[in-house]
Amino acid sequence: MNRGFGKQPKDETTTILGDGEMFCGIVQNPVTQRWQTWVSLHGVDINCLTAHNKREDADNVARLIVKAWEEGLEDQGQVSAFLKSLPTDGLVDPLPQDVVVRLSRKIRRK
Repeated sequence: MNRGFGKQPKDETTTILGDGEMFCGIVQNPVTQRWQTWVSLHGVDINCLTAHNKREDADNVARLIVKAWEEGLEDQGQVSAFLKSLPTDGLVDPLPQDVVVRLSRKIRRK
């Protein structure tokens, strides 16, 4: 699942996404085989938030993330509390660079 919000920026040298935009998705880590939720706030960054044994669990968490983004979080405290509340099946492992590049290219095409 990928979801973008807002309008596209004119300058793509430092960011692809504009103010108020976010992309969120799931990807299977090729090393751990766990499904990880990820977000990108600029289009050039991929930040994994949770790891799941089941694809459906990762998809449900991604939907929670998108819903929270759409509804808005008031301050850093709410953001922190929300992130801590997200269910996960374990530690999030870094994605290999080729996977990060692939996801970044996918965002550019949206």
